[in-house]
Amino acid sequence: MQNIGCLLTGIITIPIIGLVFLGVPGLVIGIIVGGLIAYGAKKQ
Repeated sequence: MQNIGCLLTGIITIPIIGLVFLGVPGLVIGIIVGGLIAYGAKKQ
């Protein structure tokens, strides 16, 4: 369960950080990166 919490935090936090630093493109990149991290962790 703890891993799921970490994933959700990453999926939410990474896009917000991207949005703050890069604007909308950073948000999109953050969502993609967060999705890839979640997918990779789910596969393990």
